[in-house]
Amino acid sequence: TSLFGGSENPGDVYFIFALLNGSIFILYHVMQWVRLLLVELLCKSERLQEMAYTDFLTGIGNRRDFQNHLKWLQAQSERSGEPFGIALLEVDHFQDFCDAYGGRVSEILLRHAAKTVNDALRETDRVFRWSNQQFALLIPGVDLPSARIVVERVRRHVERARLFLPDGGVIPVTVSVGLDAWSRVSTLEEVMSNADQRLYLAKKLGRNRVYTGAVN
Repeated sequence: TSLFGGSENPGDVYFIFALLNGSIFILYHVMQWVRLLLVELLCKSERLQEMAYTDFLTGIGNRRDFQNHLKWLQAQSERSGEPFGIALLEVDHFQDFCDAYGGRVSEILLRHAAKTVNDALRETDRVFRWSNQQFALLIPGVDLPSARIVVERVRRHVERARLFLPDGGVIPVTVSVGLDAWSRVSTLEEVMSNADQRLYLAKKLGRNRVYTGAVN
């Protein structure tokens, strides 16, 4: 009697082993295909997650990404006791750009502003798209006077980096900034409200400035 329960027939044994080898071969390739599919799905999932936190026009973080980083930064600062700055920055006269040059140039302007601001920041700082022509900055480890130094450098850098258009034209670009700093004695709501009010006052006082003065 053979190992397989029947009469020992070399042809039958060979057939069974060939069938087993074929099945193992197919199973191996199926497993490889499944592995590659899982890797592809993981990459797509990571890409979708990245897209959910990225502004499609400028390539920087969006408002959702800002909220996540803000919560993380607050938690870190509560443990360390270090303050951090929050700034709201707006491209000056953006609606005038839209009316004069149209949507295409306005998009070029926003990409230019995002890159120029990002280039002027420290390695630890982050810029996010807050709304249409507004950006938000997170500036870790600084109080209000130190945060102002960082943001003033950003403002000057934007002012110097003029926008060169595809048709050869050159457009001067400036920004207005409202700034405040979080500490353990303040709340995020207060800091965001102060930054927003100071942005309004920076524009009211003539634009192209960083405002850290009194608010109502």
